[in-house]
Amino acid sequence: MEKVALPMETGQTVTDVEKRTWTVGQRLGRGLWGSSFVVRGPDERERVLKIPHTVADFPSDAPVPASLVKACAEAAREQAALLAEAPHPFLPRLQAHFDLPDGRPVLLLPRYPTSLRRKLDGGLGLGDTLGLALAIAERLATLARAGRAHGDLRPSNVLLNDRGEPVLADLLTPALHSHWRRLAELASERRDYHPPEADAGPPTQGWDTWALCLVVFESAMRLPEGGDPRHAERLAPPTEGLDKLQLATLRDRALARLQREGANARFVARVADRLATLLNRGITQATEPSPPYRFEAVSDLEPRLAEVAALVHPKVEDVGRLLLAASAPDGVFQGGTPVEFSVTVGTTEGVTDHEHLACGVQILDLDATGDDARVHVPDTRYAVQTHPSGRLRFQFTVPDLPPGRYKARIAFAVRDSGEEPQVAEGEFEVRPPPGYVPPAPEPETQAPAPLSLDARRREIEDEDAPIPVAGVTTAEGDASEVDAFPTPIAPSSAEVDAPQPTRVAGAAAVVLEHEPTAADLPSMDAPPAPSSPTGDSAGDLDDDLADDLDLDAPTRPSDATPPPLARPAPTARVPARPDTPTPHAPPREVTGPGQWEDELPGPADDLDSELWVPGPAEGEDLPRWEEAPAERPKGFDASVWAERLVEIARRDAYAVFLVILAGVLGVLFLLALIVPHLL
Repeated sequence: MEKVALPMETGQTVTDVEKRTWTVGQRLGRGLWGSSFVVRGPDERERVLKIPHTVADFPSDAPVPASLVKACAEAAREQAALLAEAPHPFLPRLQAHFDLPDGRPVLLLPRYPTSLRRKLDGGLGLGDTLGLALAIAERLATLARAGRAHGDLRPSNVLLNDRGEPVLADLLTPALHSHWRRLAELASERRDYHPPEADAGPPTQGWDTWALCLVVFESAMRLPEGGDPRHAERLAPPTEGLDKLQLATLRDRALARLQREGANARFVARVADRLATLLNRGITQATEPSPPYRFEAVSDLEPRLAEVAALVHPKVEDVGRLLLAASAPDGVFQGGTPVEFSVTVGTTEGVTDHEHLACGVQILDLDATGDDARVHVPDTRYAVQTHPSGRLRFQFTVPDLPPGRYKARIAFAVRDSGEEPQVAEGEFEVRPPPGYVPPAPEPETQAPAPLSLDARRREIEDEDAPIPVAGVTTAEGDASEVDAFPTPIAPSSAEVDAPQPTRVAGAAAVVLEHEPTAADLPSMDAPPAPSSPTGDSAGDLDDDLADDLDLDAPTRPSDATPPPLARPAPTARVPARPDTPTPHAPPREVTGPGQWEDELPGPADDLDSELWVPGPAEGEDLPRWEEAPAERPKGFDASVWAERLVEIARRDAYAVFLVILAGVLGVLFLLALIVPHLL
């Protein structure tokens, strides 16, 4: 009695040959020959249980022949044998194979996170789709070398593992060959990925290339978000090839998608053109002649698909070793010969022009450290040749390298790619030629030290400090010796009655030994002393700061008449600075030693006694310190001319030379006149 197949329900349990119990969960989907369910085992890990279709799994409004149900059960057994005998890493790994109580064979498979169908529906980028299509083509080529074709390639049969690698499921087996068209019509996926000639014979590699090109076409023609739904018919897979309108639409949409996805801007136009050419050939209806029509073998499609996929994000895959020229067999260049070396570069498919590559050269001096180790080589040249293997060979020439030990670093990257550059390194030595003299080092120039305003101000204040005198004590507490300076000259009457000038701000304060009396104060008739420090000392200080710091000097009044000076206290007299002009009457002319000895006050003399000092008050001119010349007698005086000649000779040596030369010429001229008469 034939057992009745019951539909699988959620919560039902099944037991495998190893006596492990599996609890059935939700239904994942319906394929060509069976349905997939999630099951949970004793280890709480989830698996996929694949069960062949029964009559209850087909629509009730259509008659289902018994041969169709039997073909589904036979396909399950063929799948189990295929996965057990040919354990390719890109095929699902069979974990268990057993029969249910109703006699149907079932397969226990791993559960993969997602599928290509879900990725496409979720908006997979065109660049990523091309990458997955290339990986699928590589797996199809492996199957073709094993003498098999997939035969039922579609996005729902391409699973993706945790690493994003494609896994090919549900290969078309012989049991399904005569029923696959009817099973495809009853399947949930309505889109057909088989070529027009699929009904004529067994599956071939041309079936797989057609299906793979349709997957790429679907991704490239996907409408952008918010697109016009009236153009949705353009997404329908062409059954008779691409017309001109479809090719133009394909280029435009592919170019727009690649630009939004951040593909290399240098290659997006080339990718769109080559993709249109590839798909125009891959899904054309004509099969002869080939080429240029249909890809009948996966090996013909794979390299062209790899070139288009690589141009989306081209990069430098690897660089060779740095090879020195034949002139340096031991890594040593002799002086006078240019430094030459070469590097080969391997890039992704489609990058054949060196102008799309950016290269950089860095020369490091191994005997230097820090910033001095980098040697600038702005005159470096290079030439490019195509190696027989397809790699690019860069020949570099670095001129004018001084003797030393060096390390070369060469970096390569595709322009506008954003990828990390690939670097090649090598060391070499340059020896000096005969008679080589190293260049002299450049002298180090030191910048002048900046002028400190505070230091200059302290220096000027120190110069303007009071001179210690007898009987005077400074604010710092230093007492001056009585005999350290000579006794000052007694002041005149005009000086005694004049007020004391105001000191400059910043000078040491003077402490008087006794309080000033009424006689020391200025009289009521005298004008008051100025209160602002604009006297000679203040003016000299401001002028010095202006000259040293390039500042504007303070304005000093020019038409103001200086007031008369008041008489200072006898014990607090401070003589004027030797280098500062004094407003007092100038000293008398010194004509000889001991001139003032009879006029200087003695120990018992009164300092208040007036001494006659010539000055402007008496209407006399101020005498000069040098001795006035004595009057010369009128007429010619040989001594006067001799003194002038000596003075001229001291001032101008060239004039002395001319005078001597004129004298010698004059003597020779006289001798020339006298000697003939004597003879």
